Amino acid sequence: MYSKELLVLRASLQDIEAMSRIGRLQKEYQQKLIEEVEMRAATDLKNKRNREDLLQYTGILVFLIFLFLFVFYSERLTLSPALSGGIIFLGFVLLFEFVLVLLDPSIERITGGKPLFKHMANAGIAVFIIPMHNFFERKLRARQNKLS
Repeated sequence: MYSKELLVLRASLQDIEAMSRIGRLQKEYQQKLIEEVEMRAATDLKNKRNREDLLQYTGILVFLIFLFLFVFYSERLTLSPALSGGIIFLGFVLLFEFVLVLLDPSIERITGGKPLFKHMANAGIAVFIIPMHNFFERKLRARQNKLS
């Protein structure tokens, strides 16, 4: 009689343990599903942001190219030297900012976020852009002098 009760109790205890284990497995499975959905959502958001960034970078680059072509072929227009110089200056400021925004993640990674090194990298970029600015400004002034 006791052995039958013991067998029944042991079976019910095993059932309880099995149910508990099944509950834990279900909870782990649900947690993994939630994590997977969150990862997919984060990846989708990152991809969307990357596409938006690429579209904006492309738009900025097209605008800069248009601006420089406009200045370069503006000989048919009569622009004052101050206006054309201002357009060139604005173009190079925008170009400098575009390059900084484009290279910032790489500069951040290389410099480890140290302000001094980031500043030095930005100054290095400016050193490369200043001669281009001077070249375009000289070309534009020579072209304006020919027209005068």
